[in-house]
Amino acid sequence: MRKYLTLAVAAVMAASCGGDEEAAEDVTPAPTATETVGVEPTATPEPAEPSESTGSPTVGRTVDTIFSAGLEREYVLHVPGSYEDGSLMPLVVVFHGYTMTATEQESETELAALGEEENFITVFPEGRGDNQRWLFELDSEDLDITASNPDIALVSDLLDKLTTELSIDPDRVYAAGFSNGGWMASAVACTLAERFAAVAPVAGIMDFGSDCGRGEPVPMITFHGTADQYEPFDGGVENAPWRASLPADVGGTFDQLPVSGNPILELDVPDKATLWAEANGCESEPTPTEHAETSTQWEYSCPQGASVIFHEIPDGTHSWDIGKGFDTNESLWTFFSLISN
Repeated sequence: MRKYLTLAVAAVMAASCGGDEEAAEDVTPAPTATETVGVEPTATPEPAEPSESTGSPTVGRTVDTIFSAGLEREYVLHVPGSYEDGSLMPLVVVFHGYTMTATEQESETELAALGEEENFITVFPEGRGDNQRWLFELDSEDLDITASNPDIALVSDLLDKLTTELSIDPDRVYAAGFSNGGWMASAVACTLAERFAAVAPVAGIMDFGSDCGRGEPVPMITFHGTADQYEPFDGGVENAPWRASLPADVGGTFDQLPVSGNPILELDVPDKATLWAEANGCESEPTPTEHAETSTQWEYSCPQGASVIFHEIPDGTHSWDIGKGFDTNESLWTFFSLISN
């Protein structure tokens, strides 16, 4: 059962918001489903070759590969200078957005630098395709994500490899992701719930309903701007015409999929957060806390170890820090640091 390590989440989160930095001006293209390379999404991949430890890891930044689901996959790893073999350390897995790379996500988030300060390991895996993306869909009759998704397999294999090579605390493994990577962070909370203590989708929360099938609650903190132009706060394909023309893993484009009951197309962001909270056993009406002009923090009343917090950033756009004065990293790590499996 997940447990809190220190003070209540609400008190610390209230102190964590704010700052003076301007929001990122560049806008990352919208997320979509993963374009396969060498593996059909509906085909069961070949079993992954077992990963072997390469010995003591290099402190600092390294780029490495792993063989998973019949593919050689790359990842960027950061081990802080305070690392000592035998002393367990948290791990944060960070998923990049659609068309981005691990290196770009590493640079945009600066989470590796935060890990150096706060003593946690970060890993940035690479997606697949010419325009890199993550395969996340759980709601298709044509796609069994737990059996045939090479990206879910990658995450599982990567966790096996890193926990073999590094002194990682298995009770303090977390996932974060931006945009399409936020959808991926939501997906691993469904399919690998027992391996993640908490997740943090940024500009990309996804609710999968009964297709999620997680056996236990997964705490979540999520962030979204009201002016997000690619993941509309109010939902709906009609609010994001550029995204609507992107290809879906099950064939066709998003604007060709049925809207009714499809969480990718229909639900607004607050509804997705509420559905996740309800799945965690929380009450459906959250309590708002205003943080000056930076955000409204919506916190649900949840059982211990099942917390859900949603930050609504006024006029925030599609970027990691979303809005003026809001510090995603500070809020994210404050939340993570309170929770373990």
